[in-house]
Amino acid sequence: MNAVRHSRASELHLSLKTNTKGCEARLRDNGVGFDTASAEGTSHYGLKGMRERIKKIGGELSVDTAPGKGTDIRLVIPLESD
Repeated sequence: MNAVRHSRASELHLSLKTNTKGCEARLRDNGVGFDTASAEGTSHYGLKGMRERIKKIGGELSVDTAPGKGTDIRLVIPLESD
C-alpha cells in the first residue's frame, strides 16, 4: 500500500519466486523514489518495521532507490529445512 500511497508511480511490478532455498518477492515502481538515509531517520516506521519483521524470520530486505529514480524492494525468506 505504501507504493500506491507515496510513490506517485504509473507502473508497479510485483514478482514472486520460490526455489528449494526460499521465497523471493520483488516490488519495483517507476515513482518518485526517496533518500533511504533520510527515511531511516524519520518518525516513519515503514522500512524499519519491515526490516525488523523480516529479520525475525531469518529473511533479508534490500531497498534500491533514489530521488527521481523509482524504487526496487526485494525480500528473501528462507524455507525451513528439517
